Amino acid sequence: MATVPTSPPKPQLAAPGLADSTAASQAQDTAGDDLVASLESQTMVLETLLSRVQKLKDAPLRVLATSLSQLKPDGVTALSALSLQTLGVDLSTHASNAFAELRAVETQLRDDKVQAALSLAKSHAPLGRPLKRKRSANEVASTPIRLAPARSEQAAAERDELPPEDPSRVRVTTTSLPAFIQAHNKAGATPKLHIWAAKASKGSTSSVVVRMSVADVLVAFVTFEDTGTELVVEAVSVFGPREKKPVYSQSDFAVFRKMSQHIVRLVRQAGEVSLQRTIILFQAYSEIFEAHCTSCKRVVSETDHIPAVEISFSPGNGRVFRHTTC
Repeated sequence: MATVPTSPPKPQLAAPGLADSTAASQAQDTAGDDLVASLESQTMVLETLLSRVQKLKDAPLRVLATSLSQLKPDGVTALSALSLQTLGVDLSTHASNAFAELRAVETQLRDDKVQAALSLAKSHAPLGRPLKRKRSANEVASTPIRLAPARSEQAAAERDELPPEDPSRVRVTTTSLPAFIQAHNKAGATPKLHIWAAKASKGSTSSVVVRMSVADVLVAFVTFEDTGTELVVEAVSVFGPREKKPVYSQSDFAVFRKMSQHIVRLVRQAGEVSLQRTIILFQAYSEIFEAHCTSCKRVVSETDHIPAVEISFSPGNGRVFRHTTC
């Protein structure tokens, strides 16, 4: 019987387009990984820049505080009456370091990588197709960095106000201050007041430093100038309740440094601020670690994790708390 020859089996060919689809998918995955790596690199560049800029904002206070911390005057006088040359304070070294850091930040800001990262962060263009990325079991998702837009000095001035002055108030002077403080503390009012130091200057005015304390919240040293008719605020330094720092230095904690800066700005805007007006302000600060920001409704800022240290007073809304980043 004759044997019928059989042909060898034909190799199975891949479906048309399957190989191209697989190659395209692999190319997309590679492009996605490259995009993720690029975004991570640019985010790190912006984080580094943000950290240096935040440190740079406190440079003027650090220069002054470092120089004045070595002084041990016999009494306390007004800041306007201090002469750095007379006191023998040399700011050149500290100022040179601060300007060197400023130039370094400027150089970093002009860098091509930083400019590219800033341009990408500023644009709202889509980054492409959604990226699918597998996370390992040990990988922890980091908190996203949120860059809040800088708030102009003019915008701050338009909404930040001190409590209004009471036209019928008793105008406190250096002479009547001890009796006023005694009556205030005897009534159990907040904050507690103590005369920290007083010294008559050579001119027609004298100054006095009043220590204002809110239990377990803050301690403030407020320098008042006696105009002859009333004590008005000249300088303010706020510290933590257990900090031991010189009167004209600054706190080790960012929350109290920002509080000092905000109060100084309010005083500068208002002009002459009385003792009674200052007391009302620090009464409001007794709620600082419990108050919700009127903008984001949070107690602690999501950006810098600091309470709402900015307080303003308005006839319609009363006391309003805000974060410096809101």
